[in-house]
Amino acid sequence: MDVLKDENQCVDTENEEKVWSFLHTRASLLLKAYPCSVEEDESTLDLPEASEVQKMASQLRVGERRILLNTIDYAEKKKENLKQS
Repeated sequence: MDVLKDENQCVDTENEEKVWSFLHTRASLLLKAYPCSVEEDESTLDLPEASEVQKMASQLRVGERRILLNTIDYAEKKKENLKQS
């Protein structure tokens, strides 16, 4: 059972491919669901008339997008590594 604890250990190639594809798709869908663009959120951070709550909400969305983009990138790399193995 130690194999399941090691992220780099492939248990089943087909299953691994499905997992990383699902994660990639899910993160992409979540990224598309944001009501405004990254540019709008980043510009809100610089507006002097924006309230602290608006700025914090924008900062949160920017951070969430970064996490989702990193997740997509990571899933793509893991899928590529599976193809090369």
